[in-house]
Amino acid sequence: MKAVELGNGKPDKLPDPDHFKKNPEYENADHSRLKEIKPNYQKTLGKLLLISSFTYFEYYISNVIEEFFDLNGGRENFKSLLKSKIDRKISDYEDTNNLVKKLKEPKKPSKLGKYEKAINELQQTNYSFPSQLLCYFGLIELQGKFKKDKNIEARDILKILKDAFHVEITEKEASEFTKIQEKRNRIVHGGNTEINLAEALQFNDFLKDLAQKVDQHLLKTFFILEFITKD
Repeated sequence: MKAVELGNGKPDKLPDPDHFKKNPEYENADHSRLKEIKPNYQKTLGKLLLISSFTYFEYYISNVIEEFFDLNGGRENFKSLLKSKIDRKISDYEDTNNLVKKLKEPKKPSKLGKYEKAINELQQTNYSFPSQLLCYFGLIELQGKFKKDKNIEARDILKILKDAFHVEITEKEASEFTKIQEKRNRIVHGGNTEINLAEALQFNDFLKDLAQKVDQHLLKTFFILEFITKD
């Protein structure tokens, strides 16, 4: 761009782009169009960078969740195996278990200590509490968030990260993500949104850091083999 400012928009020589054949008329070309777009080119780059960065983040979230399911045989297989696991636990329930019987009687304030002890002892066994049985419904809800092209809607990303995968998202992070998402939406829907390159680079760094945070959390907490399947 600096070269365009030389001599009435016609610099002595502009570098020849590698992907174009050398044009003998290039030196005499009219660079007025370059001068026309020069004042706003950083804002244009800012918009393109924001769209690219956010799209990349969307695909990363969708792909890393898909990779988690693939570790255990894929989405449908994971769902089927979890349902079978829960069904087996329910069929093995024994109401005659003394610990279970204690927790099914009408709650009395004077017995809170005994209830707590019974819960702790049951947790050491293979017993599944209602909160664990409800996880199948949560899995169905999560898988229902995937569109036909296997991607998750941007509006669902934070909720899925926090509620399904228990990623700790701070209020500041949620606010920044929402701001970026809204700017992206205005741009792609033709809104008159200006974003300079420096701001877009900051947004890109934020999304990169958030992706790294999610990645580390999932690797630590969720990427573990739970179901053995025969390929």
